[in-house]
Amino acid sequence: MSKKDVGPSGSQEPRPGADSLLETTLQQEITLVWFRRDLRLADNPALWYSSLQALPVYILEEDERDGWPHGSAARWWLHHSLKALAASLERLGLPLLLRRGDPARLLPELALQCGAQTVLWNRRYDPAGIQRDKRVTEQIEKHSIRSRQFKANLVFEPGDLRPPDGGSCYKDFERFWKRCLSLAGHETGYPDKPLATPDYIERHPPPQVPPSDSLEDWKLCAHLPDWAADLGKYWVPGEDGARAAWAPFLEKHSWKSHETRDFPHAPGASRLSPHISFGEISTRSVWVATKITFALHRDKPGYIKGADAFLRQLVWREFTHQLLYYHPSLPESSHDPGFNDLPWREDPGNLERWQQGQTGYPLVDAGLRQLLRTGYMHGRLRILTASFLTRNLLIPWRLGAEWFWEHLVDANLANNSFGWQWVVGCSPCTSPRTEVFNPVDQSLRLDPNGDYIRDWVPELNALPTKWLHAPWQAPAEVLREAGVTLGEDYPAPIVDHEQRHPEFKVLYKTRKTRPSS
Repeated sequence: MSKKDVGPSGSQEPRPGADSLLETTLQQEITLVWFRRDLRLADNPALWYSSLQALPVYILEEDERDGWPHGSAARWWLHHSLKALAASLERLGLPLLLRRGDPARLLPELALQCGAQTVLWNRRYDPAGIQRDKRVTEQIEKHSIRSRQFKANLVFEPGDLRPPDGGSCYKDFERFWKRCLSLAGHETGYPDKPLATPDYIERHPPPQVPPSDSLEDWKLCAHLPDWAADLGKYWVPGEDGARAAWAPFLEKHSWKSHETRDFPHAPGASRLSPHISFGEISTRSVWVATKITFALHRDKPGYIKGADAFLRQLVWREFTHQLLYYHPSLPESSHDPGFNDLPWREDPGNLERWQQGQTGYPLVDAGLRQLLRTGYMHGRLRILTASFLTRNLLIPWRLGAEWFWEHLVDANLANNSFGWQWVVGCSPCTSPRTEVFNPVDQSLRLDPNGDYIRDWVPELNALPTKWLHAPWQAPAEVLREAGVTLGEDYPAPIVDHEQRHPEFKVLYKTRKTRPSS
């Protein structure tokens, strides 16, 4: 099998020893390759170590034990990503077999039907994925079929990095970040170089291929609401789409990401998050390519700062996965139990206004409208809109997390759960705090020229920038000249931030003392 790497990271030979022996052994067998959140060919260990007779399979998991199935936006992405994967595998000479149901039942059945001696897959780290891996392994072994799992979706797996005090995981991001940097260096050889795409010339399916479901019959996009109509205008799911997004960012924008990453209208975001979430590009590939690119420009201070700023975002994702692994209840309840019993407000009207981007605070509304139209929201806006829901409207964070989960194309259980708890102040690594983001101050800081607001709140376009961030403060004559009638063309603020800030402090004081953890 050819080992020529077509990517930017140079050639990659399999590691000596056990992995080489594994590869030699597997070439003589039929292997079943179970795709999951790794919908790519390049740097995919399960596919790389599959035999020359391999059968890729994707299972749409329908299991009542998985409390977080894909939301609508992610189902749209999954449909198009699977379509792209099937086309790529076809060029490799392999079909993509589709089934829906419980992998613990289906995988042994499929292995027996196609004569596979081994089932290969890449690990997941969410609570349901971990339990599913255990059940699948147990059922496969009952049929005397071997299994092998690989590290493919994180640079640092849970357990790779442990704090020196003997704790299970880091709860301070800065310490975790520094530990990652100290481990991932040239002197350690960590992480490994990305694996290439297997050679298509030598691949072929086994003689017996079980029948496959039709992707169209799954109807992943059949019941998408109106807000999802434009997703295809903003995204190209699949491995090729990931490369198309990654290459220009790395060359043109990454070097100044430390200057632009906070501004939602600036081209400082890589927009790789959904591609990484579905495994269309590996975090290892992104890490290595970033380090190589910036090493070539080490004499330019801006490049070094840009590399650090971008890699911090990648490491933040790793950090949240570590925390979810060791604190699997994060999606369901506040890590600080004192927040579970706070007298949060039941306010369906304001919740809906928040969801639809009709709060009367332009930057908050712009972020939520971007989410509805594109399935994406800039990171700083995710923090601001989450803070507004919980600390201005006093609505439980779970309702916001569920809305994000339904509407984000990059919905990721670790990032989403931890992110919301971090904003509220009840996560494993945040100290409870009573300050509340002032949405007007944040608007002036993050979108000083109002470009982002004008993109997503067009009814305010004619307002002078001076009044764009707080239109209710504009003189009546200015509003009239701009054609804006508050309460008709654009809502008046649904809450008074200055009033709600002290109310949140009162609410906060009712929480119970946080236990040690």
